[in-house]
Amino acid sequence: MIITIRSHLSSNTGYGILTEQIGMALEQLGHDVRLDDYSVIDCFGPISKWSESHRVKEGAGVVLQITMPNHVCPRGIPTAYFTMWESTRLLEPNFSLPYLNDVSAVVVPCRWNAENFAAEGVTTPIHVVPLGLTGCYRAAPMTMNGPTRFGFAARVAHGPPRKRVREAVEAFTAAFPKGDEDVRLYLKIEPGWTTEIGPVDDDRICLMTKILTERELFAWYQRMTVLFHPSSGEGWGLHVHEAMACGRPVIACRYSGTAEFFNSSCGWEIAYDEVPATGIMYEGLGNWAMPRHDSMVDALREAHVDRMECARRGVAGAARAREFTWERSARTLLPVLESIA
Repeated sequence: MIITIRSHLSSNTGYGILTEQIGMALEQLGHDVRLDDYSVIDCFGPISKWSESHRVKEGAGVVLQITMPNHVCPRGIPTAYFTMWESTRLLEPNFSLPYLNDVSAVVVPCRWNAENFAAEGVTTPIHVVPLGLTGCYRAAPMTMNGPTRFGFAARVAHGPPRKRVREAVEAFTAAFPKGDEDVRLYLKIEPGWTTEIGPVDDDRICLMTKILTERELFAWYQRMTVLFHPSSGEGWGLHVHEAMACGRPVIACRYSGTAEFFNSSCGWEIAYDEVPATGIMYEGLGNWAMPRHDSMVDALREAHVDRMECARRGVAGAARAREFTWERSARTLLPVLESIA
């Protein structure tokens, strides 16, 4: 079967990773995969050789659209629209709904998205296809001595409030107020968004704005004890999945896409309240989670005092993360594509 993927190509964004990895997995299953891209986003680095070699001028066969839900979509040809969103209401429904209801199938990575899209008026059949991981992310032994290293990783450009970086800093400083506790908080965000952190006067908090390669990111996870991820909403939750695969427990809300694979066996669940979404991209678009400050503080302290428990939950998380592979994603997606071809 010829499968033409239409997306924006990128080496670092979530949609870019999804496009490349699902494309390679479909090809490994014996299908002719082509990339009829809308653009190349190379500000994070060049796209892969695989992506470059599969670019075509015009598509054929069945189309797999992989973009945000408010993107133009080719009409009149068999198309599966693979998308996601991070709050309970659709972005620009007056624009996105006609496209989503004009394709042959809608694909989302989590049941939360499927329920929200249906409630918003998507009448096209909706299919849930969980995402996967590359083989680079694998369980690594945890350092059992030295400071407790909490890692926070996020791309905050698409609506800064959602990732809750300021709340993460506030929870960390409240959890360890003396200043002499043997803890560190490592913040990894993209350049240009450091103002979202707010004023920080704590030598235990370290900031990184470098764009990391996949292998560098794996090494970053290895250096951490716990991933601290107080996000308000995720279509999937790639950083959580990656950290779990590396054998690191996670402090996060069991909410939205992350609830597909994360629970307390893999880390600490943050209690939350469902509140109206805010920020430039999400204002007025339904609800998402607001992590409770006291719950974050308690989780940080519990993780700090018991390194063995961190390691135990990290092992459980790695086993859970391994269940979700790109091959599994491709095999789940294939019947959808075959049914509309």
